[in-house]
Amino acid sequence: MRVRRVRPGRGAGQRGAGADAPQAEPQGAVLPAHRADPPSRPEGQGLVCRGPAAGLPGRRALRRAPLHNPRPDQGSRWRQRLSHKFAYYPAKFGHVLCTGCGRCLRWCPAGMDLLADLQTLTATAAGAAASSPARPAACDATPVAPTHTCEAAPRPGMVTTCGNIYKPYRMRIASLRDETPDVRTLRLEFVDRAEGESFSFEVGQFGLYSVFGVGECTFCVASSPTRKGYLECTFRRAGRVTRALAQLDTGDTIGFRGPYGNTFPVDEWKGKNLLFVAGGIALPPMRCVIQYCLDHRADYGAITIVYGARTSQDHVYKEELEEWERRPDVQLWRCIDWKPRHDGTGLDEAPAEEGWPSIRLAQPQESTLDPAHRRYTAFVPHLVEAVRPSPTDCVGVLCGPPIMITLGMASLRKLGFSSASIYTTVENRMKCGLGKCGRCNVGPIYVCKEGPVFTAGQLEGLPPET
Repeated sequence: MRVRRVRPGRGAGQRGAGADAPQAEPQGAVLPAHRADPPSRPEGQGLVCRGPAAGLPGRRALRRAPLHNPRPDQGSRWRQRLSHKFAYYPAKFGHVLCTGCGRCLRWCPAGMDLLADLQTLTATAAGAAASSPARPAACDATPVAPTHTCEAAPRPGMVTTCGNIYKPYRMRIASLRDETPDVRTLRLEFVDRAEGESFSFEVGQFGLYSVFGVGECTFCVASSPTRKGYLECTFRRAGRVTRALAQLDTGDTIGFRGPYGNTFPVDEWKGKNLLFVAGGIALPPMRCVIQYCLDHRADYGAITIVYGARTSQDHVYKEELEEWERRPDVQLWRCIDWKPRHDGTGLDEAPAEEGWPSIRLAQPQESTLDPAHRRYTAFVPHLVEAVRPSPTDCVGVLCGPPIMITLGMASLRKLGFSSASIYTTVENRMKCGLGKCGRCNVGPIYVCKEGPVFTAGQLEGLPPET
């Protein structure tokens, strides 16, 4: 005897066609593993999530499976997931199971109770905020013992003044400046002055900037903590959120969540020479630490900056670059990229623009540079080799696209820099900034938790995506 399965929401007489109304196997047939009910598990044992529901359709769930009934909008999908997680699955299997929302990291603890955890998170955040009048608690919930360890308070080592690290500050755009046709800098001030007075961050930390109703995106803070009363961020229009940011004007309000991440060890660098190497839109994360060191100029030795972009028009912070060029206690070297030959056989070693002479492409260390004219046609790593900074008692800091980081580290090692004296900041795509979503995971690390600042030695054992 064969029993016809009916799609949910249809009566027995409303027969579907083809794959929409598949036939069940003969009575007594052994079901495949991906269609069998999940076995019971000891309390606390982990469950690998392999599909929309752990133990339910696995790899088939990645395709348009029979009886699949997609919900038409996000609200309906969330209602379906919550009803399955907290009602249907516990009633049928005795466990709160995964619904395929994609927010897990790798393991889904059996028996976890998200409602209890959410109540604990909000209660802990409320208790932390009670000691800070500037940040009132978002809600007042009764603590409930969690079924597994969760994190509501700031991590050890994370510098934050926010009573609730999940709640963004409201920031007003005080001014804006177009650095290039597609790069913009925003100066942000706190809507609540008390929050601004109590807020602090460290050199190299990042935050998540939100356009209400659109989403969040991650940038490092581009201004120094020594510049009080405001934050600055610089971004390139590339996606949905950054395009929405670019449409805002002076006086508009956005959200800022943070600060998150570790910092540059600027106290350990005191008394040492500093070499900053940046390319293109990667100067904003470097600008924070450069401003800090210039504001504490007496604490550091010689400061050398090497910065390049595709063309001179692509250089950001042009006025500030000219200011650094005029400073006698800073040596700034700038460059623009070589252009490809018209026949496509390689690079044209001629100057790419007037006033930007070319260095030697094959042997950059043999190039003769004019200290009075520090603008050249070269790739950033080649210019670093041509400048030939001494590795003795010197710290190198790099920031740029992955290929520039790789070649820049190779150039510094060629000059004698050790892996422990080379620092960089890694900017992987992330959603939460708190080690929850797993978007920034690289090998055994989470960039938002262990980073974004790393030494070259720390990066050596990681997969090539860094």
